[in-house]
Amino acid sequence: MIPWLRQPDILTPRTVEVVSFTPTNGWFIRFSNKTVQWATEDAIDTKGTLGMHRMGPCFHALVHSVRQQNPQRQEHCIDFLTFGYGTALLVRYENGNFDFFRAEGKAEDCDEEIVRVIEDMKAEQWSLGEKSRLCWWNKGRYILEFVKGEQIRYRFNMGDKETTELVTSIIKREGSDLQAEQWSRIMHWVCDHPDKNETNLLRCVC
Repeated sequence: MIPWLRQPDILTPRTVEVVSFTPTNGWFIRFSNKTVQWATEDAIDTKGTLGMHRMGPCFHALVHSVRQQNPQRQEHCIDFLTFGYGTALLVRYENGNFDFFRAEGKAEDCDEEIVRVIEDMKAEQWSLGEKSRLCWWNKGRYILEFVKGEQIRYRFNMGDKETTELVTSIIKREGSDLQAEQWSRIMHWVCDHPDKNETNLLRCVC
């Protein structure tokens, strides 16, 4: 259990649909009742880090933006997100639209290849799928799932030619029928750090 969840929220009958973690020990949860919760500014972890710093500047800019643009649903219109290298953040809204964020002056926080892929797929009116992941420690490593009706497409870079080719062969063979075990392997390849930090690895796979 995440220790920063408020007690009333623990008692509310609902299930978790989405869990995302930040590289700086923050967390975001979307529940089955279409509400969200995250490591807020007044939540302090065991290392004494404030939630504001754990979530990063782009997340707080995102929350401010949706509160202004969607006063009824506010931050609860955030449907899915994945955190990446530095300040990079990819978010999907309830209406199917999605956006990519990186802090102003932080162009180095994301490989331009990812930006081009996102812009191209948005222009073709694809929506972002929940199997999408950005890598915390390598800005050029990612897997993005795009959905349009019953169609599914994947765009990815595993950071090295051999692993990228292996994932390509798996996806071509299995398509959208990839089993949970196979997706778990791919998530490991996206997120696994050379130091084999098992805690971070498991969080990325969630």
